[in-house]
Amino acid sequence: MKKLYTFLFSIILTSAVFSQTTHNVTVFNFGFDPEILTIDEGDIVIWTNTEGFHNVDGNTTTFPNNPMAFGNEASNDAWTYEVTFDMEGNYDYRRAVHPSQMTGRVIVQSVTSTDNASKKTLQAFPIPAHDFIVINGLEELQGQARLEIFDITGKKAMETLVSANEQINISTLNPGIYLFNVSTSNDERFTGKIVAQ
Repeated sequence: MKKLYTFLFSIILTSAVFSQTTHNVTVFNFGFDPEILTIDEGDIVIWTNTEGFHNVDGNTTTFPNNPMAFGNEASNDAWTYEVTFDMEGNYDYRRAVHPSQMTGRVIVQSVTSTDNASKKTLQAFPIPAHDFIVINGLEELQGQARLEIFDITGKKAMETLVSANEQINISTLNPGIYLFNVSTSNDERFTGKIVAQ
């Protein structure tokens, strides 16, 4: 039974640390908001049309440097359009009707966390934690890093900036086991576990 729990925890840890993030772009008359969006490989972008006759047009005839083509049909109706970006690179797009007035770009960054995540596992104390945790192993951190906390289903429960030896307020978390990912400005990624009570 212990081996089964260890196996399941490994699967959950992998899916949580490398889970997809969904980014939203609003489509409106004469613009995309945000116009330029930076994401990680494997992330999802959802465009939502709020007004006017628009579409998303990232074809490779107009944009031959796009790693792949993407786009949808133009419509006056409220619509959403979703793309998962699995390849690193710059993806330019436009509105096909009056293209010079509406342009956008998705910048997809390479995710190198597979190698980095195995370098170091961080410890969150106390175990179990009530309202605050301190993450050991960040003593050499210069400045701040991004802390993302995921529940066991891989859903992001919290995100904040963290410094070495800082007390992190987790009072909003329900009791349970959480997995976290720390990303530094040097593109290092570390993982760990939180037990909230």
